[in-house]
Amino acid sequence: MTVFGISPVTPLTMLCLLSLPSSITLRTGPGDEFRPAAQEPVTLDAKDPAIRLKACRKAIRKGDAKCLAVLPRLLLAKEFHVRLEAMLILHSLSKERFGYSPGQPLEQQRVAALKWLRWARAAQLDDSAGTQLPEMKRIDLLNGKDFQGWQAIDGGRPTPAAPVWTYRDGIIACSGKAKGYLRTEKPYDNYILSVEWRWPEGTGGDSGIFFMLSDEDALIPNGLEAQLYSGRAGDFWSLGAFQAKVSGKQLISYARKRTETNEKPIGEWNRMQIAVYEGNVTVLVNGTLQNGATEGRRSGRIGLQVEGDAIEFRNLELFQIRAVPPVEGQNKLPAP
Repeated sequence: MTVFGISPVTPLTMLCLLSLPSSITLRTGPGDEFRPAAQEPVTLDAKDPAIRLKACRKAIRKGDAKCLAVLPRLLLAKEFHVRLEAMLILHSLSKERFGYSPGQPLEQQRVAALKWLRWARAAQLDDSAGTQLPEMKRIDLLNGKDFQGWQAIDGGRPTPAAPVWTYRDGIIACSGKAKGYLRTEKPYDNYILSVEWRWPEGTGGDSGIFFMLSDEDALIPNGLEAQLYSGRAGDFWSLGAFQAKVSGKQLISYARKRTETNEKPIGEWNRMQIAVYEGNVTVLVNGTLQNGATEGRRSGRIGLQVEGDAIEFRNLELFQIRAVPPVEGQNKLPAP
């Protein structure tokens, strides 16, 4: 079974999940892929894939079957979140999976898309009015001014964010003069998190993105870390007593990323995307699938680590995936 682009041989999962060949590069944009064109009309033939996806939602609610020929084509969109959302909508309508995952190689995606196109030719939307469609809802993690909604932790204890953490002109700057993290006050589940980071010129260092964090703060909190350590971005560290599986085996402290480093030179911005769905995780670094895990915590706080080194973050974007009705006899989506 596959989840979001993971083959049946190993288990990677994220929404999807776990067994993609290590050489696969996901096709993602430079950082603004979640922002559709502002003025383009919402039509099924719009140029922007995100606009076409929105038009498909409207068509489904009206019982317009024309959208069924559009959705399978969106499975091949450049934007990762469009492919993912199109897959979830098609699954909700068809209860089929056809072995598709948004993280698969393009050739495999095309095979599954053709199967859904064949399904679409015979499908009806007569009973779609009551269908609950999955949605991507944008959550603003920052208010654009300060760290309201966030809590700084140093040495396992709450502390003011400043002077270690500062926020100005859309950039979160960390001085590195602490051992802890800056985490959200609220827990989140079923989402795609996108964040950019860079090291000051000529330095590099150690940091990470925490997620699936428990409610208890500690010197070493309970959760999963996607490593940002220079040259190791995408490695996993299991924090505290956190439990999850990588490639079908229990995660014991550490799981190496899947491919050679694809980080940019020190001083340039890198981008990490973390997709979390029903306890499954997929991590991309600069558009390349680097790690994945299954059977982790379904909900948890999100944090940025400070480990003694200066680092900057920007463009924190979180899109929450609203629940998909379960398929009869199953309690989660199959792996992609």
